[in-house]
Amino acid sequence: MRKKSFGALFAALAIIITGCNSENGPVSSETSAATADISETSYAEETLPIETTDEVTIPSETTSYSTSIEETTAEATPPSDTKAPITVTEATSTVTQAPPEITDPPVTQPPKPSPPTIRSPQASGTLTDSNKLATIDYSNTSDGYVMAKYTGSVNKIKVQIIGPNGVKQNYNLNSGGKYESYPLTGNNGSYTIMVLESVGDGHYAVAHSSTFNVSLSSSLAPYVRPSSYVPYSSGDSAVSKASQLCGGATSDLEKVDRIYTWLVDNVSYDYDLANSIIAGGYVADTEKVINRRLGICLDYAGTMAAMLRSQDIPTQLVVGHVSGATSSHAWVNVYVTDVGWVYGAIYFDGSAWHRMDPTYAASSNSNSSIMQYIGNGSNYNAELLY
Repeated sequence: MRKKSFGALFAALAIIITGCNSENGPVSSETSAATADISETSYAEETLPIETTDEVTIPSETTSYSTSIEETTAEATPPSDTKAPITVTEATSTVTQAPPEITDPPVTQPPKPSPPTIRSPQASGTLTDSNKLATIDYSNTSDGYVMAKYTGSVNKIKVQIIGPNGVKQNYNLNSGGKYESYPLTGNNGSYTIMVLESVGDGHYAVAHSSTFNVSLSSSLAPYVRPSSYVPYSSGDSAVSKASQLCGGATSDLEKVDRIYTWLVDNVSYDYDLANSIIAGGYVADTEKVINRRLGICLDYAGTMAAMLRSQDIPTQLVVGHVSGATSSHAWVNVYVTDVGWVYGAIYFDGSAWHRMDPTYAASSNSNSSIMQYIGNGSNYNAELLY
């Protein structure tokens, strides 16, 4: 028996490949179809006694081990002695991508201002009564107003109007010979108008007087125009602000609500002025209310009346007394189309109208106790309408 020595011992090598199949999970090394190159590991030479009578073929060192890979291939071409160069053409594609469309956010245009309606009083001269000191023009009494001017030399002048109801209403009149307008708020009937000169110590003498009958074209006529206590004209801050606030409004009540809310939210009560003002003859300073955001009760009410009238909404400026107050107070009544006169009210909440008194509401920040007080109509006692 021949013995043959082996100079090397070959070890079986296993190829383990692990991975992650996105559909079926981890790939087992037993079923892997991949081929890997593995570096050869050398071992020390050993002599092993082998008894055999057969020729032993020793596997060469180039023996390779692989797993079979199932592939779909093109038909094989026998190799030639001359290997043709392999040309690799990289697939390319041209992708034309349109630039992203940039769309500006929609621009919300503010609503167009609501055009003002200014019914300016006129001294037409058709019906007048005058002397060397004063002139009374009652040409347009059907529209709810009378006009007067003073041409004398006294500096302090007043106008007193006594209506059919016997109520006396006093107004200031400039001493510069310019007409001023006064509302006829006592309904239809006989009116007496007097121009009065100051003679000192709070006393006045009659410079001129006139009596005439009035038949109003509408009970609303006295409350839709500028007057002595509700002065405004085209271009005034109050008129411009009302026009801006009411832009896009679809009803008179919405206009009332917007103007009222703006006054309450933006105008503060002027306590210094309230403590220093002399009673009688004070007229709303609408420019100060709009631009400086300050005012007393007549400023609030007079400015609101001016703003609403400039939007063709009949508004009464009311002067009277409030329960518990020691001095006069001012508020507004508003005529709303299809509703009628809303006496000190601002909105309907489904069950009741809520009173509006912009002075108290603003100075109290609309706290609940004040709003309940405003809501109680018995607390308000109207005496004069302007």
